[in-house]
Amino acid sequence: MKVNDAIIGSVLMLFAAAVFAYTRTFPSVPGQEYGPGLFPGLIAVGLFASGVALIVKGIRDRRSAPWVVLADWVRSSRHLVSFLLGIGGMVFYILGVPVLGFVVTSIILLVILLVWLRGRPLSSLVVGVVVSGGTYLVFHQVLRVPLATGPFMPAGW
Repeated sequence: MKVNDAIIGSVLMLFAAAVFAYTRTFPSVPGQEYGPGLFPGLIAVGLFASGVALIVKGIRDRRSAPWVVLADWVRSSRHLVSFLLGIGGMVFYILGVPVLGFVVTSIILLVILLVWLRGRPLSSLVVGVVVSGGTYLVFHQVLRVPLATGPFMPAGW
């Protein structure tokens, strides 16, 4: 799929403006001239400038190419379902982790995606459990990253 650079630049500028606006809500650090929002704000300014450059290039190239050209995979139902499963999986993860916890949510997500992509339910379940459990152990137990436990795991496990 080919999208004109002007469209991508517009989206990039909106994202940069949102990031910059959000950095203004960061608290100031007493005794310092700059706070935690300085570097994200500078990155947002750079992204905004990149968006402007993309818009200029996209408008210049518009004479020779259409705004959007769809790739062949968009016409394939299997590829389209795979794409939508990826997007839906991210939404499910975001909404599911606070309710079900990291391990249960990631097992469900991995098993669904692996069964769709590989077609082997039993081995997909094994891979989902091993990868989710291993990821939980490494991030939660070793690296001390706080992950949601959910109702199915004892607190502090």
